[in-house]
Amino acid sequence: MKRSTLLAAGLAAAVLLLAACSGGATTTTATTTGGSTTTGGSTTTAAPGSGFDVTMETFAFTPEVLTVPVGATVTWTNHHGSRHNVVADDGTFASPLFGQDETFSFTFTGPGEYHYVCSIHPGMEGTIVVTP
Repeated sequence: MKRSTLLAAGLAAAVLLLAACSGGATTTTATTTGGSTTTGGSTTTAAPGSGFDVTMETFAFTPEVLTVPVGATVTWTNHHGSRHNVVADDGTFASPLFGQDETFSFTFTGPGEYHYVCSIHPGMEGTIVVTP
């Protein structure tokens, strides 16, 4: 009896772990409101000043639009074989070119909408929306 209880508990834990790790639907936006980030229907708590990620793959930024609170740090990670950079249209930030698995981070200190591109691949566009 004790062995079957342990086996059932282990099986239940494995099912929960698989459910937590399984991939869901992809989304192109993450929205932060009042310290919570909503992405594809799930919500996680994120305090102001927390990090947010944008990936670079197949000549695209994902998510293409990211909404963060003032004080958030956004990190771009290049998962593509080509070198890329991120350059804000208004000059707020500009990274050097960086290669595969390299990163660039920027902390947003003021609200606004920051459109950016990869200057050598202008079809790669993204926007960071910073809320008060």
